[in-house]
Amino acid sequence: MLKKAVNQGLIVLGIVFILAMIINSITPVEMFSGSAQISYVAFFIVYVGFMYMKNSKNSKS
Repeated sequence: MLKKAVNQGLIVLGIVFILAMIINSITPVEMFSGSAQISYVAFFIVYVGFMYMKNSKNSKS
């Protein structure tokens, strides 16, 4: 279950990075600054946690 949640999280994080690169090339917003990188890591951890809880709840049913 954890492996599935991590894989899903990596896919979503990849999509977020692709969108960030597109937004960064169009607008002068700093999408890859130090604080933005911390936000990406925090998002990944929270997303994986939620997906793990969702997958564990579905497997018990």
